[in-house]
Amino acid sequence: SDRVCVTIPYCSAGQYSSGGSCYSCPSGTYNPSAGVGVQCSACSGGKYASGTRNTGCSSCGGNQWAPSGSSSCRTCSPSCGSGQEQTRSCGGGSDRVCVT
Repeated sequence: SDRVCVTIPYCSAGQYSSGGSCYSCPSGTYNPSAGVGVQCSACSGGKYASGTRNTGCSSCGGNQWAPSGSSSCRTCSPSCGSGQEQTRSCGGGSDRVCVT
């Protein structure tokens, strides 16, 4: 039988390999390592990666949050109003939740 050789590219940090080529990690994802067969990972909750070809994620600032895979942070919802109880605080990967 004939052998088929497939070239697997060596990709730089901030890239992933697919179909024999290297591509930039899309926004909200990152890859810190160069190598063969590398893939991008989603930023965890509370972190973001804007632009493309990211090698890491940045943390959201105060009064901000971001779900996993975000390209930017979101501003926390206002404080709970009178007669409402806060069941989850804002930060990391979730927004503030208020219930009556």
